[in-house]
Amino acid sequence: MLALYSAAIAIVTGVTSAWVSYRFGVRKDRLQWNRDQAARWDSARREAYVAYAAAIKQEVRLHHHFYTCARPDLGITSALPGPHPLASLVARSQA
Repeated sequence: MLALYSAAIAIVTGVTSAWVSYRFGVRKDRLQWNRDQAARWDSARREAYVAYAAAIKQEVRLHHHFYTCARPDLGITSALPGPHPLASLVARSQA
């Protein structure tokens, strides 16, 4: 009878240790996958933010130009650095 108990304890111990090591392995793999995904999406997110900021900057420049053209009596000139805000639109329409 003692041999039966001893065999049962060995089986339960083996199954428990296998289950624990499996769970920790799965958790480690899941954490590693989440870290890899976060690192991969950081660059895509950064590129999207840069494109969004460039679009906002172009819109602000365009609206500033329209405002200065619509209100010449205020004496405000379109003195923003860089190319004219409509230059890219004109270049696209001529292409």
